[in-house]
Amino acid sequence: SDQVEIVVCSNNSEDETSKIMNKISHDFNFVHFHDCKERLPLGEQFKRTVAFSEGEFVILWGDDDIPAPFLISYLLSLIESNIILIFKENTFLDI
Repeated sequence: SDQVEIVVCSNNSEDETSKIMNKISHDFNFVHFHDCKERLPLGEQFKRTVAFSEGEFVILWGDDDIPAPFLISYLLSLIESNIILIFKENTFLDI
């Protein structure tokens, strides 16, 4: 997709993440995988992932987060409508 970039950074994973993500990133050009060997705390890992991204807008998911169906298309429609929402402490702020 030319509107969405998916950036996945392992955090020195010891499971099959690298094997699976190498296959997915090979099959889909909008998926970028970084096999990071240095284990970082969650906040630092998020910063590292954002640093690898090239987009104007970023949403972060941890490995235990499950996005709602159609979330990406919904967020893209908000961006295209120039509606910007910030999610802070379980509350959306319309700016």
